[in-house]
Amino acid sequence: MKKYCNKIIELALLTLIIVTPLLFSKETESTFLITKEAFSKSVILFMTMVWLIKLSSNNEVKICKSPMNLPIFFLILAAFISLINLVHSTAIHLSLWDLSNLLCFIILYFIISDVIKTGGQIERILVIFVLIGGWTALYGVLQYYGIDYFHYWVGNAGRKRMFSTFGNPNFVAEYHIAILPISLIFFL
Repeated sequence: MKKYCNKIIELALLTLIIVTPLLFSKETESTFLITKEAFSKSVILFMTMVWLIKLSSNNEVKICKSPMNLPIFFLILAAFISLINLVHSTAIHLSLWDLSNLLCFIILYFIISDVIKTGGQIERILVIFVLIGGWTALYGVLQYYGIDYFHYWVGNAGRKRMFSTFGNPNFVAEYHIAILPISLIFFL
């Protein structure tokens, strides 16, 4: 059971890595953000359920030891302390939304640290990140030069700049800045 759960979680993680940067919907008010967040939270929820099934089938809850566990614990503590400040928030729904994002990433950290163990798994994930980064960069460059297959979101750009499938030039830059060192390592 453990082996199957690990494989399902790994496939869900790869799906998350591949689909989220490429996902958009012209049917929503926010072409990019809502669609990406809904998809990623759904996949993380699915991964969490499979992970909990795996943990319950072993009849023991064992969290992998990692040097990041203590900082993550303090992050969780800070998140729960911030719940106290919700009564003073002018936009409680936004505070809860951000808290749910933070908790999703914390859960994702523990799932990944429990399931992704081998160098082959890590390399496969990094290669997929680089390939998706290359595709989004290529599409962004084409977009910059006026070649855009999805013209309905051009109005969101304002001036001529690259935003690829992320919907925001800053998000594209952040993604590619994170991918660039990994790409260089594979190149060397």
